[in-house]
Amino acid sequence: MVRNFTLPGRLIALVIMALIPAVAIQIHDAIEARDRETREIERQAKRLLDQFETEHIQLLGGLRQVLATIRASWPAPGVDDAVCGDNMRRLRADLPDHIDAYVVDAAGVIRCGTKTRSVGWSIADRRHFRQAMAGDEFVVGGFVRRLTTDAAALPVAMPFRDGTGRIVGAVTALVVPVG
Repeated sequence: MVRNFTLPGRLIALVIMALIPAVAIQIHDAIEARDRETREIERQAKRLLDQFETEHIQLLGGLRQVLATIRASWPAPGVDDAVCGDNMRRLRADLPDHIDAYVVDAAGVIRCGTKTRSVGWSIADRRHFRQAMAGDEFVVGGFVRRLTTDAAALPVAMPFRDGTGRIVGAVTALVVPVG
């Protein structure tokens, strides 16, 4: 059975039919805008990741140079701890506050460092130290807890060799995240 619509009913149906394409266009535009925003966020995240990676490489390169300089400048660990301590105190003034450097003997005991309260502590159980003692030329360890403050830190290490090339200790540094 076919119903006859009244004039107001026909007008309402006509308005609804006219609005359907407009609503569809609005939905389509909202989906496109969301997709554009998603692509922009992904682009920004990639840019930030690339920037972080570049800064990380620069930081590790700088730390490697600092450790190599310490290693080349001083006698083997334990030979003259007083001189080593004096040199580390002077170095402290030139290092950023979030970086600490240490000279460690073959037993894993910190002989001198830019943080004097760490002297005498053992890091023999730390993976970065053990890898340096095994001969790895530059070790970036996993995050550890600092012995003196329990703060998270990223350790790096290089083996310290005597005049014959024998590994007699390590030079290490800790980077404490800032902020």
